[in-house]
Amino acid sequence: MKMRVISLIAAVLFMWNWQVKAQESFHLVADKSSVEVDGTSTLHDWNMKTADLKCTAVMGIDGTAVNSIESVTFSCPAESLKSHESSIMDKKAYKAIKTDKYPEIRFTSDSVENLKSTGNEFSGDLVGKFQLVGVTKTIKIPFNGKVSDAGHAVVSGSFKIKMSEYGIEQVTAMFGAIKTGDGLTVKYNFEFAK
Repeated sequence: MKMRVISLIAAVLFMWNWQVKAQESFHLVADKSSVEVDGTSTLHDWNMKTADLKCTAVMGIDGTAVNSIESVTFSCPAESLKSHESSIMDKKAYKAIKTDKYPEIRFTSDSVENLKSTGNEFSGDLVGKFQLVGVTKTIKIPFNGKVSDAGHAVVSGSFKIKMSEYGIEQVTAMFGAIKTGDGLTVKYNFEFAK
């Protein structure tokens, strides 16, 4: 009986150790990754973009198949977001999201839902905490990815947020004649490497 217990404990420890080793940490390839924010206004749609990003994903990969995603952390300097419109819009946006007090935008995953893996392609939803202007909300971020080899993966997706949910006042110009809409679409395209 004692030998069975010892054998069982040894088997559990072996499996746990194997699972830990199967998890791989991937880091962002910054010059091949970007985040864009699309918004609307009473005059025209607008866009801001950044490539100044930090992101780490811990994934379980067997060959080129993703079996699990343990954690994802993301951050970027808020003032790295730039529009192609003008620096005036950028300054108004930075004031609205209070970059002097809250210089970073962050996301930390809590769990993964609906993970599907077929061949070297995978998809699902990251659920976690998104922090903007000092306000933290739990959001769901859909993703689609492809593993090109055991050491590289490309992941993309988009999600929507409302500025009002984070206490952000809509940006105005021309004495209030131009006003941004409340909804934002965040689009991301990340390339990861070990």
